[in-house]
Amino acid sequence: MFCASDSIALGALSEARRRGLRVPDDIAIAGFGDFEMARENGLALTTVRVPGFAIGEEAARLVLRRGNGEATHKRIVDLGFQIVRRMTA
Repeated sequence: MFCASDSIALGALSEARRRGLRVPDDIAIAGFGDFEMARENGLALTTVRVPGFAIGEEAARLVLRRGNGEATHKRIVDLGFQIVRRMTA
């Protein structure tokens, strides 16, 4: 199960355990964000890590360019991601 955030994934993990499912044997669970809680829940959560600081820097550059009256064009900026394999998938 791929969840939109680590918080949701931890909730899914809790519910899976409540139902007697073995993670990752019966069900694999992964989150998104690689928040600290994903590493410290007793069963380290598999997650997707994105470069949050770099995303913020790029967004700030765009805002500053627009604020300075520079033309900005629609574009896709791919800053990548990393799958962090831990114990839940």
